[in-house]
Amino acid sequence: MWEPLRVEVQGKSIVVTMPGTSFAVTYEIDAGNRTLVLTRTWLGPSTTSPIFAQFRTRAYQAAVDRARELGWIV
Repeated sequence: MWEPLRVEVQGKSIVVTMPGTSFAVTYEIDAGNRTLVLTRTWLGPSTTSPIFAQFRTRAYQAAVDRARELGWIV
């Protein structure tokens, strides 16, 4: 049902998009806590929808996986 996500590293940012849609989020490393922080999204914080929530969940996991591959987080 879901398309594969595209995960790109741009400097100190990880950008996750879903091809064929406008779904996109950007995470950056919080060096003090060694965690990822959402820095950009195409939606406002009050936007709710199961589809958007599922994308955000998948996108966060994809970003965490990439950050681990890069050694940014454990």
